[in-house]
Amino acid sequence: MFEKSLSGSSKSFVLLTFFFFISSSLLIAAEKKDKAKTSEKPAEKVLTISGELEPYFDEEGDYVNMIISFIDNDENYQYCFIDTAGRGKELQTTDTKRILVNGSIHADKDGKKWLKIQNYQYLTADYEEPNDEIDNTESPDE
Repeated sequence: MFEKSLSGSSKSFVLLTFFFFISSSLLIAAEKKDKAKTSEKPAEKVLTISGELEPYFDEEGDYVNMIISFIDNDENYQYCFIDTAGRGKELQTTDTKRILVNGSIHADKDGKKWLKIQNYQYLTADYEEPNDEIDNTESPDE
C-alpha cells in the first residue's frame, strides 16, 4: 500500500513539475514578446516641408550631401541633411531648387538632423501654399 501511494505521489509530483515548467516557459515567452513591443521605435511623424534644396560642402570645398533649409512653425531657420536611403538618392545634385517634401526627421548619434524623403515635388517661382498631398507620378525634372 505504501508503494502504491508513493508511486501515485511521484506521478503527481512529475505532473506538477511538468505543468510548472510549461507555464513558466509560456510566461517567459509572453514577457519577451512584451519587451519586444516596448523596445520598438515609435512611428516616425511624417512632415510636409517647403524649403530650399541645396548642396552642402565641407571646409575644403568638397561636396558632402544635399540639405534642405526651411523655416519651422516657430519661425526658426532649420536645415536637415537629405537621407540618401530611398527617395533621397534621387535628390543628389549640385543645383539649388525650391522643393516641397513629405518625410520624417531623425537625428544621428552626433546630433545631425536627417530627412528621410517619402515624396517630393520641385516648386516654381510662383509657389504660394503647400498642397496636402504631393503627386509624384510625373518625373521630378518636369
